[in-house]
Amino acid sequence: MAPISLRSWVGHPGTKLLLIIILFLVGELLVLNRNPTRTPTPNINADDSLQVGQAVDNLQAVDMNAEGQTFDFLGADTFLFVFSATCPACERNLGNWKDIEEKVGSENVLYVSTDPISDSVKKYVADKGIAPRTLFFANAQESSRFKIHQIPQTIYVSKGQVKAIQVGVLSTEKVEMFKTIQKEV
Repeated sequence: MAPISLRSWVGHPGTKLLLIIILFLVGELLVLNRNPTRTPTPNINADDSLQVGQAVDNLQAVDMNAEGQTFDFLGADTFLFVFSATCPACERNLGNWKDIEEKVGSENVLYVSTDPISDSVKKYVADKGIAPRTLFFANAQESSRFKIHQIPQTIYVSKGQVKAIQVGVLSTEKVEMFKTIQKEV
């Protein structure tokens, strides 16, 4: 069998198809590189997520020293900011959450980490200035009870009932909505 020359390869009928496929794949890679946080959304039924109107009575959590805490939602209006120290979308949401916190007061805000307590997570929350108000889910069952399947989540609870919830990075409009929601409830 004779070796294939460049001239014979260029004139081959399948060459155009191969070039089209290569160009398509290069285009897809460029799109993914422009939006590296684009990830498939898990298939979650509405019944599997926390819903507006759902009752939540308390949160079993641990603080930065791994001491157990029970946070009661029945008597307080509370903003829960659920995050992970390794989540890029959570990192982008921190500025939005701090804007909301500044408006509503830090006494009404809890940052809740889905991470296990570790020195790196402690450093992260200290560096971000949220350490005094950060709790960790006490266990996987507690995270499941709150139906945390995706992060970041911004949750507003008033008198033991979920009044608003947003999964993902907050838009400017959502930030403004969360800043003024206490007046509306």
